[in-house]
Amino acid sequence: MINISIFKHNDLVIGFEANGHAGYAKNGKDIICSATTVLFITTINSLENLTEVKIEYRVDEGYAKCKLIDEPNSATQLLLESMLIGLTGILETYGKKYINLKFEEV
Repeated sequence: MINISIFKHNDLVIGFEANGHAGYAKNGKDIICSATTVLFITTINSLENLTEVKIEYRVDEGYAKCKLIDEPNSATQLLLESMLIGLTGILETYGKKYINLKFEEV
């Protein structure tokens, strides 16, 4: 299972942390792991390349974490909310057996 925490502050998304593997299929064939990884990495790259906001992040095998260092703005919210739409779609399609999504006020 992939455990995903979405970090919020004052109702704004400021980051995420994910760890684990979906276990939907064998390594290299797991479409849920692939889809979530693409969302995480694309969001991190987009935050770095399309905004002026500083972030801290780490991506390893079965782990991704990203958090805004600077104040959130409309661009960061658009990117992070877009990621959240993708994650929610995966969760709705494949179910809670593979993804646990929770929100944390930080």
